[in-house]
Amino acid sequence: MKMKPFTLAAKIAMLAPFALAACSGSDSQSPVQSGVFSDSPVKGLYYAASPSGQSGMTDVNGAFKYVTGDTVSFYIGKDATGTLLGSATGGATLTPIDLAETPTGNVTAMLQVLQSLDADHNPDNGIDIESAPPSKCNMTDQSGCTVSAAQAQSNFATSLALSGNTTYIGKPTAWASQMKANCLITRNGDCYQIRGVAYSPSPVGYNVKDGPALGDLFWDSFSTQNNGNIDLYNWYSLWGEGVLQGTASQCGGSNCVARNDLKNLKNMGVNTIRVYAMLDRQLPNGAVTLPLTGHQFSHSAFLQRCADLGIQVLVDIPMPSIMFKQNEYVNADPNLIKFWEQNLQETVSELKDNPVVMGFDIMNEQDGDPYGFNSNQSAGTPTNDFYYEQSIKYASMIKQIAPSKLVGWAIHDDPTQLRWAANNQFSAGALAGRTYLAELAKVFDFWGLNTYQSEILDPVLGKTADTQKSVNMSYAELPGSMQHPVIFTEFGWPGTGRQGDQASGGLYVSTATDQNLAKKITQMYSLAYGSTYQNVFAGAFFFSYAEEWWKGGNQSTAQGDPNNWRTTTSVTVPIPTFPNHWNDEAGYGLYTVTQQGKKNGLSPWCGSGPCLPADTLGGLQYSIDALHQIYDPSFSPPANPNYPL
Repeated sequence: MKMKPFTLAAKIAMLAPFALAACSGSDSQSPVQSGVFSDSPVKGLYYAASPSGQSGMTDVNGAFKYVTGDTVSFYIGKDATGTLLGSATGGATLTPIDLAETPTGNVTAMLQVLQSLDADHNPDNGIDIESAPPSKCNMTDQSGCTVSAAQAQSNFATSLALSGNTTYIGKPTAWASQMKANCLITRNGDCYQIRGVAYSPSPVGYNVKDGPALGDLFWDSFSTQNNGNIDLYNWYSLWGEGVLQGTASQCGGSNCVARNDLKNLKNMGVNTIRVYAMLDRQLPNGAVTLPLTGHQFSHSAFLQRCADLGIQVLVDIPMPSIMFKQNEYVNADPNLIKFWEQNLQETVSELKDNPVVMGFDIMNEQDGDPYGFNSNQSAGTPTNDFYYEQSIKYASMIKQIAPSKLVGWAIHDDPTQLRWAANNQFSAGALAGRTYLAELAKVFDFWGLNTYQSEILDPVLGKTADTQKSVNMSYAELPGSMQHPVIFTEFGWPGTGRQGDQASGGLYVSTATDQNLAKKITQMYSLAYGSTYQNVFAGAFFFSYAEEWWKGGNQSTAQGDPNNWRTTTSVTVPIPTFPNHWNDEAGYGLYTVTQQGKKNGLSPWCGSGPCLPADTLGGLQYSIDALHQIYDPSFSPPANPNYPL
């Protein structure tokens, strides 16, 4: 079921950026320029520019004067004896980020102070501190601030996103990969190991496979040209923190109590999340019109929240099968092909300088036979050529736009596929005679695998058994030119069991199923993060944060009973090595989902925002603690004689 806003394509129009102050004129000796200081534009800050000597108060547009090369200092007060916010090199637009030494810390304090001093406490219409009354809100103590830290950060993100500014979080970061034990990925030159969770917080009734017409879960609130007000809200209720007060500038409605997803992840030792869709454009009514029109989505508030918590983000560009499978591509609407390619370019351009974005996956599990490889081990075909040519094309696009970010894909961990791609060549074209994986390795930084190995990891990361060498290969055995760090883009098992342990049994969760999953997490994650695979393994994303409710079959059965959806007949063969024997997609997740606040059947959309309150989560506490202990060895689970670890 599509959300309401995307069936009203005419309503969604491109936003007009805020008008910034233009140059004020100059003389031949010292050209004086005009810049803007903005949380939302701030009136009443004293500024002093050196060495030019320009000084004064910022006006209603936040404007100040400077000369190229000046350092501009900003003060709360009537002159330079006031409270110094900070200094920065003069420029057309300066924000609290530019005045701060780090993207967090005193930035939040600045935002709270400025917004708390605002004359009408409404940053949407600018911030006026010219006649600010005395306040207990100051740069060293924010306990007296009238605006919470979370609200101040979100107001800042929303304001700058609406003005077209997408570099508000901080300075860009440079990510790189290398084949160096225990230091396979670096961030600004420092070693970085992923301790991740796949974060797809799909509300009840929200099918991620309906995107891009449905949208993603991480966009910013925005207004249309209809009335200039915020009339399409974001999903802060899922990933944000706290109770929202006053105007509904984040997720709509005065009863929006955020669910704290990102804080929960941080509290369990997670430093990285993988999101499955983050897109700048959507498809109203599923129709394609070119050039791309309508609202260009941004994701500032969500990424700011991640920055505040120190969580990095691996972003999926969910390119569909038509972009990789030759028979689908040649029969597709050419405008749909252009839509996806332009969407990739726009999205990467939005995120390329964002310091919490570590990189991109060009797709998820688009590697079926006979496209990604030939299971009969025959030579490459034009179909295979096309698959790898497209993969190289899209990875190259990303690297050209965002050379400081990582690029890879997320495919199944099939060792027969790996050997085939490492030993077969393009059959025709400019790359004829060159090895598939060797060419792809030139533009990839990592190999991303969705794996559910439940006993050993050698088939993926170690040494292939002698009896299997003719058809299998692990990533540790790739030739040097093809070697890259391996990231488990999914690694996990269901926390659910089947009633009666039978194929026809309904899914259920209990203390026993939770304990079984916790034992498996401890066993396999200890193995992965141990010393055995330190030359190739760069980290994992546990699959997943919450149960993927929409995979549970007939959603209409959930009316009135949030547990009725837990039935399935899609898997008929038990897997003895899985913690609860059954591989049910809907049962993967550290949290169970209970629907709340739904209207209009099971649609997650209510008017201009998500249905509130957000669906509630119930944690698999044994499993959460098990993962926490792997990601943070200093964590000690609560004393419990029945604890399974």
